[in-house]
Amino acid sequence: MFEVGKSYEFITSGRDEQGVFFTSTYWKVEKVDGALLQLVAYHSATPLIFNVASIMFHSANLLDWDASEDPRTAVVEFGGYEYQKPEDMS
Repeated sequence: MFEVGKSYEFITSGRDEQGVFFTSTYWKVEKVDGALLQLVAYHSATPLIFNVASIMFHSANLLDWDASEDPRTAVVEFGGYEYQKPEDMS
């Protein structure tokens, strides 16, 4: 299901006193070992080991950009045109 070198939006569920909630984060798959994934991302200094057999895992969506690169400097396609955020913008 998951391919090494591809990036995904991972949607997970959680529960608190308010009830069930969902969160999404963006990660690139570095290694696959059964249901365990080693994930990397620009926003994390260390890799994450994630168990897709966990009850907290909801779904994943394939991304068309590299989640290990900072999206503020990535080239983005929009309406058939490619844009790159200027270096001086934050």
